[in-house]
Amino acid sequence: MRYLAAVILCLVFLASCVPSMKSKGKTEISDAPVPMSLAVLPVEFIGQAASEEARNTADADFVREVVRTSAQNFLVGKGFMVASPSFVDGKLDEYHLHDSWSSLPADRLCANLGVDGIAYIDIRQWTMVRAAVMDNFVLDATIRLIDKSGLTIGTWSELTQRKNVSIPTSWEGVVGTLLASYFGDSANKQFRYVAFTWADQITKAIPEPPGKHDLPEISGVETNVDKQFFGIGDSVMITVQSEENAKCSFSIGDQLRNIPLRMTTPGEFKGTYTVRYGDKIQNAPLEIRAVVPGKGERFWMESGATVTLVGRRPHRPKKIQFKMDRDGVHIAWDAPSSESIIGFIIERSSKPTGSFSEIGVIREANYTDSTVKQGETYYYRVRSVDRAGNRSTLVRTHTAQIPRFDAVEIFGEVKGKWVPGQYEITGDLTIPPGAELSLQPGTTLLFSGNASLTAKGRLNAIGTPDSPVRFEGARWGGISVSETGSATLSNAVIKGARHGLTTRGPLSARQTSLIGNETGMGIRIDSEAYCNLDSVTLSHWATGIGIERGTVVVSSSKLHACSLGLKYVSGDLNFSQNTLENNDDNVLAHGTLVLDGNFLNPLEQPAGVRGAVIVKSRLDAPPPHGRLVVLEKSDPLSAEEVENRFRQAIELGEQAVSEKQFGVALGHFKQALKYRQDRGVYISLSAIHAIIGETGEAERVLAQALEAFPHDVRLHMVYIKQLIEWGRYDEARGLLEKTKRLAPGDASLEYLQEYLEALTRKVN
Repeated sequence: MRYLAAVILCLVFLASCVPSMKSKGKTEISDAPVPMSLAVLPVEFIGQAASEEARNTADADFVREVVRTSAQNFLVGKGFMVASPSFVDGKLDEYHLHDSWSSLPADRLCANLGVDGIAYIDIRQWTMVRAAVMDNFVLDATIRLIDKSGLTIGTWSELTQRKNVSIPTSWEGVVGTLLASYFGDSANKQFRYVAFTWADQITKAIPEPPGKHDLPEISGVETNVDKQFFGIGDSVMITVQSEENAKCSFSIGDQLRNIPLRMTTPGEFKGTYTVRYGDKIQNAPLEIRAVVPGKGERFWMESGATVTLVGRRPHRPKKIQFKMDRDGVHIAWDAPSSESIIGFIIERSSKPTGSFSEIGVIREANYTDSTVKQGETYYYRVRSVDRAGNRSTLVRTHTAQIPRFDAVEIFGEVKGKWVPGQYEITGDLTIPPGAELSLQPGTTLLFSGNASLTAKGRLNAIGTPDSPVRFEGARWGGISVSETGSATLSNAVIKGARHGLTTRGPLSARQTSLIGNETGMGIRIDSEAYCNLDSVTLSHWATGIGIERGTVVVSSSKLHACSLGLKYVSGDLNFSQNTLENNDDNVLAHGTLVLDGNFLNPLEQPAGVRGAVIVKSRLDAPPPHGRLVVLEKSDPLSAEEVENRFRQAIELGEQAVSEKQFGVALGHFKQALKYRQDRGVYISLSAIHAIIGETGEAERVLAQALEAFPHDVRLHMVYIKQLIEWGRYDEARGLLEKTKRLAPGDASLEYLQEYLEALTRKVN
């Protein structure tokens, strides 16, 4: 407290000794005539200001410019004809004098610049100090006028000082002082006031030029040009003090001229210019113009700053990637290669639309959000920001579902969309009729004891090759699908159950593995609904697949290391392009079963086949490399029968889509392709793969369609639209150009091209 009191007493003493603004001058003048036209040369530092430290500070260039421009403005108001600084500097550069003009005689300088006299400005001292409790701004400078014959007209010196001392008497006062320091006028703006006062005082002492006529008065100018960079929606704001009958305007460079200022109170004029999309002005001076009847016009150049208007948004970040772990959400991206971009803004929301909160402003191309919670879903936007504050356009919102890194215990009725993570299943799970349980990539259900999962509603377990959905446990009860339920599995793993999956409802399984423990049945189908198994692997079961009834398609699958690979009782079974090997027995059929185009090992008859099985053909190696060996010829289907089967498969596929049984629909449409190559079927297959998130499969199907129908414009258009939806604009543009050669002048293609170009412009 003693220390604080001492500081306060010291500040009181300083405040009592120093007024807020002080100016004193010194004049030396001759009887020589005053020249009419002048050139104000660049400012020089002398004395204390000439020290290496003072000349090389970041503010030194600002001080030079603001003092020179302030002197110029008031000399013009005095009635002198003053060459603009840009003209003077241009001539100095033209004659290679920019670094040597100070050593040249005045007559040569006047001749080169086309003026009658020279104004030299020397700064002896300048200070720009802005602190929490004291502001101190000092300018001690001299103007020296010399005519073209070399005679000194006069020398005028002026010391101007602006000092403000704030004395906090309590901690609340300290906080208030700090806030005032933070939010008050900038140091540049305060020094501009000092230079304004210095120039006003010093030019009052300078004699008027011959033939001088009155000009409109400009007694004060206030702007926000210290911002320097103005983005879309920002406003350049001007306030001018002039005569009541004046007409005032301002210009920004050569592009925006004579923007009117409106008188708000007697003698005070205000105006703004708001940056619009497309504006592009760089480092332009701000010029103010006042016109008064009978006095002509007067120009005022704002000092110490130029204006840059940026009416274009910066390029957006690309290849944004997310990674989640216990530390939070790690976001990384490729930064656009543009010097105008100064950083990036991270925005987050708990909803995909609506308002987003700004959670980070950074310079690097990566960010970690450590404030997220496990099991929650967040939505992010990453935007570039340029010097003017413009933000890149919004193209898409990125979803981050935070996994549950800590296991969660669950049992009973379940539904909804579960976030990735590990769930400990301590009792039986049931999906109620009409409900849906969606499991996403990286989700693991760890079953304990005899716990099982019964789907009376819809079970969707959609993983990825790198991040499958897993159902695991030690001799747990397995998955059952009732008559009212359905199951769609993709990139899933079922492991360790006594019985893998039993269904009495629709089933679709792709890229799924079922690993047993030498007992039970991997998949048991006892359903009148359609079931499709594609690229499924079953191993270490007493029976791999058991089919008791229903319409079933099994293709590209592998049954191995089982006591019995396939058990068939009844039903319509299409079993082809499969591998059965390393089983004690491959097939046991209680009803008549025809096998066509599978790899059965051992190769020798009966190839591990028992019961009423007819092997019409077989592969001599596992698919897709095996060659077909025909063992028993059969009569081909009639054209009418082929068409009937094609139509039936289409109808069943469309019905499954209407019931949102997308996995089942895939099987029907694939079956339809076996009877006929049809572009509509290809489009349906691609669309279904896209709906369930299998982008790679959707694109593969479209590529197959174009192989089958290389000149079909409609298929090309579908592929182009998908590429646009996936954000692959360059590929879409290339395919569009190729398609236009197939159908020149097609209106739909022209519209598609306009749409693509509009999207590209929006992104860029």
